[in-house]
Amino acid sequence: MTRPSSIIIILSLLCASTPWRETFSAEPWRQVVGSYCLDCHDANTQKGDLNLESLLDTEFSDHSDTWEKVVRQLDARQMPPIGKDRPD
Repeated sequence: MTRPSSIIIILSLLCASTPWRETFSAEPWRQVVGSYCLDCHDANTQKGDLNLESLLDTEFSDHSDTWEKVVRQLDARQMPPIGKDRPD
């Protein structure tokens, strides 16, 4: 499975409104965002007016519209941009 597909699956699981959601760890997703996204989308830089750092300490379902856009960008290989490290 490709990394963008894995990210979509992980994000879908995190956003699901099922009872096991509370026991599912969001830490792997936070690590991916930290490794590939925060250089440009943290509180200081906010490229594209996007601050993912501020969303990491909230429930993913609270900002599902933003995370859906992030997943679309990853899936289309538009982010991270060419020349930056990308998930496999």
